[in-house]
Order: sequence, then structure tokens, then C-alpha cells
Amino acid sequence: MIYPAFFVPFRGLMAAVIICLFVEISKCYVTTPTGTDDIRATFGDVETPSRRCQCETAFPPVVTCQDYVETGYPERLEAAEREISRLGRHLDEYNQTVIRLHIDLEIADSQLNVTMITLEGVLDGSVVVTVAELELVKEELKEMSLLLERIEEVAAEIPEVQQLREELDNFTELIKQLEVTRPTEVRVLQRKIDDLKAKLAECERFYPTRTVDDSLFQPWSDFPSQDSCRDIIHVSEPFTVRGLGNKIGAWFRDPIKDYIKVYYAPFHNPRLTYQVDRFAHVADFRGATDYESRYMLPTNLPAQGPGMVAYNGSLYYHVFQSRQIVRYDLGNQTVVATGEISDAVINNRGSYMPESSSDIDLAVDELGLWAIYVSVSDETNTMMSRLDPETLDIIETWVAPFPKYQAGNCFMVCGRLYCLSSFFSTDTTVELVYETSSNEFRVLDVPFDIRFGEMMSLDYNPRDQKLYGWDNGHQVVYDLTFDPPEPKAPARSLLLPTDTNIPFNLQ
Repeated sequence: MIYPAFFVPFRGLMAAVIICLFVEISKCYVTTPTGTDDIRATFGDVETPSRRCQCETAFPPVVTCQDYVETGYPERLEAAEREISRLGRHLDEYNQTVIRLHIDLEIADSQLNVTMITLEGVLDGSVVVTVAELELVKEELKEMSLLLERIEEVAAEIPEVQQLREELDNFTELIKQLEVTRPTEVRVLQRKIDDLKAKLAECERFYPTRTVDDSLFQPWSDFPSQDSCRDIIHVSEPFTVRGLGNKIGAWFRDPIKDYIKVYYAPFHNPRLTYQVDRFAHVADFRGATDYESRYMLPTNLPAQGPGMVAYNGSLYYHVFQSRQIVRYDLGNQTVVATGEISDAVINNRGSYMPESSSDIDLAVDELGLWAIYVSVSDETNTMMSRLDPETLDIIETWVAPFPKYQAGNCFMVCGRLYCLSSFFSTDTTVELVYETSSNEFRVLDVPFDIRFGEMMSLDYNPRDQKLYGWDNGHQVVYDLTFDPPEPKAPARSLLLPTDTNIPFNLQ
């Protein structure tokens, strides 16, 4: 195994363990059992007339491990075997410790980089943050400090660890200074925003404006369910639920089981992640409350790309640098099924954008679980496969006649594939739709607001009929409006003509 550079000082310990293994094994072959006779050989005859030189040599017999048993020394062999087994277990434990430390240090370093960029913007005035966002930064710094303390318990002398501690302490001090020097500005802004939201919501409650263009978006309000199998005709402006996160990630909710929970998967490494956090409610998530559960994915099955979803109590994701997909049971926190999309293009060649690593984008809609990808046999089209959520077997596959890499992002709604025209443009639209029920492909032109510049992931939730987006470190949600069905004509009575006067007590 190749270890990261900052674990080089541990290589001496590895070498010592391996040497001990060889020493124990070699004892079995270099020790001669007592009581064995020397083997002697004579060459020539000292009494020969020619007076040739006569030589005599003696050497012990070849000793093997089996001789210990035959000559009454099995206990030494058993002791050597026990020692070898013990050292082997220690070697395995050390290997797992190295892997965990590598992951922890990578996560802490990535989190610190994101926080550093944000704080630099705050200090130079280019970024304005709210009190809630400042509290979120403080919580993230606190979490990073705890993570770093675990690393320092076993690797405090490593230069990279010492440098990370120094940077973390410096940024913690910067946050304290920011709260002291600019508290009024931040709190006044937050109060104005909260007051305005409250006034608008109150106004909307008494004077509803349920038109497509001017309706005030209220996330997770109790709107009546729409017919999502009709066309999307409007996408609301994004509502920012939370910000200051990693550039790449995903957030989503399970439409079936524990649907009020929020799942949060920031990618500390741009290409993969080992963890997913769960929050009790969107209010906790928005208020930067501590997560209620953290799921650590198997180290040999990390998730690649933000195209992960939760469905009926399981987490589904694409495995890093493979064609494998995983079903991870959130209840017992184990992998319960794996599948493979054998013809999918991988290694970031089938992504929506170069840096998203979204080769296999998993999606959920009213019909179940889907995989959106590109086939190695035809990279000019976009593939959609409906999957069995239990076994991950492919049930059926459709082909949309446009390349996935030209789409900004895609999502499934009622068996329809919707795709954005761009992942970063301010004038992005929901541009394409492909219907699996009829194999029809149409062009749409529904404006879509990408407010923060890079839509890294976008998922539809069939329970609340909303889009969950990860826009350049900001977790946003969109409300959708579907084309309403044609109004039905009033039913005509089959018993009375329309102009017949009906008695009052029968009306």
C-alpha cells in the first residue's frame, strides 16, 4: 500500500514489524535439535602408497520445522506461530489507523480551505454574511478542532498536522475579532431580512397570490399536490437554506421513510466522500444545529460525485472510480446490496461538468430509483435506467437523443428526464425533456435561476415536489409549478333541462 507523505515517519515501525516476522520464522530453521549425530564423510585413504591427502568433514543434518515436532519441541513452534499471528493483527490495526488518519486529515484540510476562502471574503468586504452563517462557521471550526485533536493523539509531531493546528487557531481568532469589530452591521442586516420575510409571509397569508409569476415562495408549506406528470411550466427563485459549505456536495430527503430528516453530504475531496450527516429537521439544518447521525461509508467503497439519493431508508450512491453502485442501509449502517452498470462511462468522462465527477447520477421520482449516465457504446446520447431499489438490478433502459455532457444537470420527474441548458449561466433554462412513457423528446424554455454560479447537484423529491440544489457551496430549494389539467366542463343533468326551475329545497 502507498501511504501519504505525512505518514513517512511511521515507515520505521512497519519495517520493525516485518523484521520481527522474519526473525520468528527463521528461528525454526537455524536451531539444531540436541542429541542428533554428526554426519561424517571421508575422502581418500591415509594408508595409500601414493600418500594422497586425506580429508574428513562433519556437518549437521538439515533441520526443518517438522523436526521440532519429531524431536519433542512443538511448544517452541506453537509459540512462534502465536507471535506471528499477534504481530499480523497489530499490522492490520496499524494499517487501518493509517487509513483513518489519512481520511480525517484530508477532511480537516479541505474544510479549513473552504472556511479560509469565505473568511477572506468577509474580511475584505466582498462577502456579507448573516449571524446564522457566522454561527455555522464557528460550529465547523469547532468540529474541525475535535477532529484534529484525534489526529494529534497519534501524530502530533507530523509537520502537516502542526501546520493545520496553527491555521485552525488563527481562523478561530479571526472569527472572534469579526464578532467584536462588526457585530452591529451583521445583526442589523439579519434583523432587517427577518423582518422583511415575516411581513411578506403575513401579507401572502392574507392576500394570497397564487399566480405563476408573483407568488411568494414558502418552502415546505402545505400546498396541494400537483399533477407532476404534466410539463413543468415554472421554477421559482432559489430559497437559500444554508450556505458557506464545500463547493461540491449534495443534500436531499427521503420521500418515503423519515421524510422530515435532512441528509447532507459535503465533498471535502472534490471527487469523493466517506461521510453523510443527517439532521432531525430542515430547521435544525438551516440553524446550523449539530447533526443527529453521521454515517461513515466503507473505506473501500467511497462515494464518487454528488449524485446520491435516499430512498425508503437506504442511501444509494456511485462508488469511486468504478461502475458499481451501492445500497447502504441507514438503519443498520451497512452495505446491503451492490450493483453494476457495466457499460457506463466513468473516470469523470460522463459527467455534466468536468469537476463534478457525476458519471452515474442517481435520481428518485414517483416511479422509483433511476440512474442517469452515458454508455461506452454511444457517448452521444444520455441513458436512463430504472433500477430495482432492493437488488439494484436494471429493470429497463431508455435512450435520450442528446449528450449528457452538454447538459448543466438533469433530474427525473414522473418518468421524465428534465435537463438544464447550463450549470453556471445566469440565463439558464430547463431546456430539454424526454418522456420514457412515449419515447418523445421535446425542447422547453423554462427560466432557471442559478444564483451562486455553479449548480453541482440537483435532485427532485416526489413527496414535496421540490428541487434540492447544491449551488457552489449553498444548499438551495426550488418550488415547481406544473401545467394544470384542462378544466372540466360543468356536468349537465340527464334528468332536467338546464333552464328548468329547481325547487329551493333541492338546490
